[in-house]
Amino acid sequence: MNAKTFTLKDLSSKPYAWILEGVDLEVIDDAVEYIETYVKGIINGANYGDYGDQTDDELYTEWRESDEFEEVVEFVRQNKYASMPDYDAVMTAGEIVKLYGLDESTVRQAIYRGLPARRSGGTWLVLRSVAEARWGNRAKSVATMLVAAIWLTAAILGMTL
Repeated sequence: MNAKTFTLKDLSSKPYAWILEGVDLEVIDDAVEYIETYVKGIINGANYGDYGDQTDDELYTEWRESDEFEEVVEFVRQNKYASMPDYDAVMTAGEIVKLYGLDESTVRQAIYRGLPARRSGGTWLVLRSVAEARWGNRAKSVATMLVAAIWLTAAILGMTL
C-alpha cells in the first residue's frame, strides 16, 4: 500500500484559508498552539491507514517538523493581525483638542456642521485622517508658536537655550 503524505493544503489559490473559516480570530492567543491542537484533531479523526503504518503521533510529529507547519502558523498570524482594528485610526474630540491646541467648542461646532464623526456613549469619535486634514497645519503652527514663545521668554530673561 502506498502511504500518502499528510498535508493541510487544498488546491485553491489560498491553500490554508479553510483552516480559519468560521473562526473568531480574536480568540486565537497563540497561532502555534491553535494549529497544533487543530491538526492533532484532524489527524486523530482521519488516520484510517491512509498514511501507512504510522501512528497518529508519528504522523503529527512528521508534519510538525515539515516546512508546511511554519507556513500554516505564519498564515494564521498574518490573518489574525490583519483582521485587528487599527485603534489609532480614531481620535476622541478631547484628543483632537489637546493635539491641535483647540477649544472643545471648536471641535463640537465642526462636528455639528458636518465634520464626519460618530458618537460612542458620550464621546465623539473622529477619524485621525479627517482631523489631520482639518487641523493638521494648525498643530504645526501651534508647535512653531510654542517654540518661538520659549525662545522669546528665554531672551527676555537673558537665558540661553
